[in-house]
Amino acid sequence: MKQMPEIKAKLKKENIKLNYQETRKHIDLSTEFNLLQNDRLLNENLNLNPILYTGQESNFLSHNLLTTYFKQSEYGFKLEKNNLELKVLTTNNQEQDLDLLLRWKQLTPKTDWLFKSKSELNNHDYSDFKTEIKYYHATSNYSLGLGNIDNNNFVYLSSQYNLGPNKKDNSGEIDLVYSKNNNLGTLISQKTSYNFNDKWSIKPKISFNNTKVLPSPLIYRGIDSNENIKLQAGIDLTYNHNFINPIELNILQLTDIRFYAFIDYKDKFDNSYAYGLGNKTNFNLLGLKPIDIESYIAYDKHYHDFKSIIKLNYQF
Repeated sequence: MKQMPEIKAKLKKENIKLNYQETRKHIDLSTEFNLLQNDRLLNENLNLNPILYTGQESNFLSHNLLTTYFKQSEYGFKLEKNNLELKVLTTNNQEQDLDLLLRWKQLTPKTDWLFKSKSELNNHDYSDFKTEIKYYHATSNYSLGLGNIDNNNFVYLSSQYNLGPNKKDNSGEIDLVYSKNNNLGTLISQKTSYNFNDKWSIKPKISFNNTKVLPSPLIYRGIDSNENIKLQAGIDLTYNHNFINPIELNILQLTDIRFYAFIDYKDKFDNSYAYGLGNKTNFNLLGLKPIDIESYIAYDKHYHDFKSIIKLNYQF
């Protein structure tokens, strides 16, 4: 300790500071996070993943914020290489539906180019499409595009947003569509999730469509109607249980399970209500790939009949 003054003097002479802490540079990862959030990161390697959907329809021409329940299975693949993304889905039904999504990521730092189409392999005269430029913002994105559905040419302006403060998650899609045959119309999809606590939540959702051009997402879980529905609404009361330690089931890991009661409405007929019970279970395959399995049973008050469905979502 007697040598401390001498040591300090030598350090001062050499211009060595005591209690010096180098200021760390601030690294801004907001751009990378936004790219990851919107699936816009580029993949230098060729990546090909098979896709299997059962019990839901992925219609690239409509809103996919709300699940469209669909009895047929869809299968296909997703291919990624650098800026290119290609997703192809087909359905083994009578029409042999073929859905295609072509995307060029990072056309500019803030924009992507997309082409979406739906065709029938057994009907060469049927081919609907949309193409757009999409601009990405922090919690929203905006698209400007044109398309043709059922021989109706149209232009559209679209917006998607996701707001989730505290215990509330609020997501929506809005399309303003102008066509020569049907003038100006609007397609709106909205869903909200409010968590009462870590187990109980309530999830209202609504869809409104007066475009007469764009298909509506079918959120009504009663007996299907082939006609376009102007207004649909639904609400789920959900109980969710997360397993702290996943339950091992051979090659599967059970991570969480939820049960819900629901009631849905559509404006097509009198007494167009459906209510029922459902279950959704999330698994991991070999601890890595997530698998979602959902089932429900509903009673349709208009048709006085029951409907049940099992939905599976998996990308290999």
